[in-house]
Amino acid sequence: MTPEHILNHSAYRQWMDRFGPQTEHMILNESVSSVHNQTAHKVRTQLNLIHPRIFPQLPELSRKEVAVSDIRGVKAECLLKYQLRPTLEWQRDMVTNISTLEFVKQAMELPDFPDALRECKMLLGSDLLQTEELNSQYPVFVFLGTGSAVPMKSRNVSCTLVHVSPSKVLMLDCGEGSFTQLYQHYGKETDNILCQLSAVFVSHIHADHHSGLPHVLYERERALRSCGKPFSPVFLVAPTLVMTWLNLFHDHCQAFLHNISVIPAHNLIEGAKGGCPKIRSLISSLLEMYQFEKFQTCFVRHCKMAFGCAVIHQSGWKLVFSGDTMPCEALIKMGKNATLLIHEAHTRRWFRERCNRKSTQVPGLLYAF
Repeated sequence: MTPEHILNHSAYRQWMDRFGPQTEHMILNESVSSVHNQTAHKVRTQLNLIHPRIFPQLPELSRKEVAVSDIRGVKAECLLKYQLRPTLEWQRDMVTNISTLEFVKQAMELPDFPDALRECKMLLGSDLLQTEELNSQYPVFVFLGTGSAVPMKSRNVSCTLVHVSPSKVLMLDCGEGSFTQLYQHYGKETDNILCQLSAVFVSHIHADHHSGLPHVLYERERALRSCGKPFSPVFLVAPTLVMTWLNLFHDHCQAFLHNISVIPAHNLIEGAKGGCPKIRSLISSLLEMYQFEKFQTCFVRHCKMAFGCAVIHQSGWKLVFSGDTMPCEALIKMGKNATLLIHEAHTRRWFRERCNRKSTQVPGLLYAF
């Protein structure tokens, strides 16, 4: 787990040599990458058959070359094993491999799938041409996690990335594993995306909506340094309660607070005074940076201090994001005339009772818009 620059240092190499030639060394650092989620690649490959622009293939995360020719060992891979008995050896029989052709073959062997695929492509034909013409237009939305509080192989917890312009990205919620999703989607372009990230909205304090924040912002700090760009903290629009957790993390785990400039979400509610001069200045900077005409929040029916938000861009589009909530008049009022509404709605009837207990949306809210 030694960082690459230390691994290649002469003093560190001398220390490694003291273990003797019989010792195997496994390299597990930032220069090593391997596929760990075959299901995600399988699902994306099969969806790519339907609409290649909406569902582009996930990038191949090739490993960087590491100068370890004089080290007796291997680069780590997911599910790589080292056998002790009866013989000492590395075993790769469980290492995850990606076979795009095999994924396509499995889909095409499903009953009636080829016919349904042809029919679907005919229906989408005009849409494909139209989306190619609109390829340069913004905003662009990338759903990195849509699994609510129940992550699975193909769906992570909540996180949505909004490309507001070619140079600015806004993140809506940031559940655990959001950086992994980001890297899996963008591959070698991940650092460029992180450098464009300047604001994060956290809807409420449930862990599936914010626990990925430290990792994403540490990686952003590294990306800015790697790309030679000046560091600046992100605007964090969030309930003030989230600072209890972030302060504890900062005090007992790792310095973190220098990564954020906090705008309390309640200061953006319609009619609020905007807080102290410092907060008002941060709000003005946020609006100017993203060319937002308005960034508004409202209380929603979920846990304590849960918020929805609405942003209106100077070009005219309006985005509404609810987070978790039951049908809520405040969100309906704030969300009128939205260009796009993003909310977590459960549509199965047997989920209704559970949603009521959990204070989570049901489809009725959609019709209210």
